[in-house]
Amino acid sequence: MPELTVLDDFNGDQEILDDNKILFNNILQKKHKDDRKKLNSVKEGIFERYELYLSQKNNLSAITPITDYTEYEGIMRNAYNNSLAFKEKRKQLFSKLPDGKKSTCPYCLVSESNTLDHYFPETYFTEFIVFIPNLIPCCYKCNKNKSTVIRKTIHFYFDAIPQEQYLLIDICFDDPYTPSIEISLKDNTPELIKNHYESLKLINRYKDRCSDELAVKSKSLLKSLKKEHYESAIDVLNDDVETLEEIYGQNYWKACLYKSIVNRQEEFKTFLNSL
Repeated sequence: MPELTVLDDFNGDQEILDDNKILFNNILQKKHKDDRKKLNSVKEGIFERYELYLSQKNNLSAITPITDYTEYEGIMRNAYNNSLAFKEKRKQLFSKLPDGKKSTCPYCLVSESNTLDHYFPETYFTEFIVFIPNLIPCCYKCNKNKSTVIRKTIHFYFDAIPQEQYLLIDICFDDPYTPSIEISLKDNTPELIKNHYESLKLINRYKDRCSDELAVKSKSLLKSLKKEHYESAIDVLNDDVETLEEIYGQNYWKACLYKSIVNRQEEFKTFLNSL
């Protein structure tokens, strides 16, 4: 799960802050008179919260909910859904995702990234509803599972994500003719990452995906075995592991599964011969 670099185009936090102030003001100018007056009265306070967010980007747990802007939730949600200025920013946000990750949800690395998650939920943090650093492209399922969770998932712009492997996927052959898949996290996995997997139900989602992928790979490797190309197919699979890890990191579920097939290739061959 590598970090996303969509904010790297900016030259520091001040430029990010200025850009979001401009966005807010553009939204403000298009509001009807009464809503514009209401938002204008709290604008500076919201900007102070923007500054807090950026100043605490390496200590996000220090950001806690306040109730100062709760009554403006409807106005802010309307801006999120209907503002042309925000829609343009939303489009830019998706276009700036790194190559190889433009359509993949960073939270799960399974589904298509087709919505925006409010990292600090809009239910408790009205002031961040249209604040770009608080918006992370993700899939609908992760967005729904995360819902009102506060600081239990990885922030893919600001959190330092460990690059070592902590997702363990192993194909077990206790019964040589019926392999099973075991998925877990290493015991020393950081707490935030453990919470991330738990909050988004990733282990269960990976089990389903791995089961389907293993069935596909089994058929492919069986064909290679019958043509006496099994070792070459394993070499290709090993190359796939390296490529997938370069793009998605060492904890990409498919790379971990392929690695297990490579590591268990002799047991896997026995299984394939039984089919």
